[in-house]
Amino acid sequence: MEKRFIKSYSREIQTQYGAMINININLEDLKDLPIDRYWNVSLTLFKRKAPWKFWDTHYLVENNYKKDNEQNNQNIDDSIEEDLPF
Repeated sequence: MEKRFIKSYSREIQTQYGAMINININLEDLKDLPIDRYWNVSLTLFKRKAPWKFWDTHYLVENNYKKDNEQNNQNIDDSIEEDLPF
């Protein structure tokens, strides 16, 4: 599976209450992502090995993982529709 990187800036900041991550996402990249049946977009946040330019500490990629059950169910649904006489 190929990673699809999302234009974003993610920076982890340490506070007295613990760590927090500020995320800025490019709207055009967000609009191009697939939406699931619940109107959600799946993204995965990864930590960088070292801070990048503008002190980015994390990056976002599209999460396109599907369980085997979901893939099998989709194939079953497709085959049922093909078998219908009308």
